[in-house]
Amino acid sequence: MLQFCIGTHYLPFTYQDIPDCRLRYSSRAILGIFHKRIAGYLVSIDIDELADKVGNQGHTFCPATFMNNKRKATDFARMQVFTLDFDCGIPAEEVRRQAERCMLPVSFMYHSFSSTSECPRFRTAFVNDVPVTDKKAAEIILSMLLEIFPEADKSCKDVSRMFFGGKGVIGNVQDEVINIENLVEQYHRTCFVKEPKSYSRNILIVVLVHGIVLMSAGQD
Repeated sequence: MLQFCIGTHYLPFTYQDIPDCRLRYSSRAILGIFHKRIAGYLVSIDIDELADKVGNQGHTFCPATFMNNKRKATDFARMQVFTLDFDCGIPAEEVRRQAERCMLPVSFMYHSFSSTSECPRFRTAFVNDVPVTDKKAAEIILSMLLEIFPEADKSCKDVSRMFFGGKGVIGNVQDEVINIENLVEQYHRTCFVKEPKSYSRNILIVVLVHGIVLMSAGQD
């Protein structure tokens, strides 16, 4: 088990726990309840328990934590779990193999409620070695993961995104973590393999979009 706890928001109740929710509320109303309440439930939890609560028991969670009890990007506090959503198009086993090839170990994966054998839908969580306290840095990490895993839902780049729980963890929960140094290396490799002739231009575009400051070798 990982020797640290993750700060995250997750709801202590599930969709099924709301009395007669299918009769009394529309799906939009349920989303509104979850949206308003989740920022008020900040917990420190180890990754094994988080995987079980979310993946097996169906609790909704938000990987980032926020200030002022508001689930807004402008109130971002920190983020250590980076989650991608895959909807019908690639098997979970292939995503795990791809992650292993890139030396980006998956912490846990779980089937979403709508997943079927014909159309697998699942979420994949990566745990960074340290919490990220800068919103822009968290957004860059998510953007790099989305480039490496292009089959994932692009809306996952939102640091305030909330993820519904699921109906079963896929495989084992892993003890390993990712780190920014290797992620950047794999990101550059992925960009070069995809478009070698446009590699430099594409990297420059990313630098400009995210406001990254480039420094020469040896510059403090």
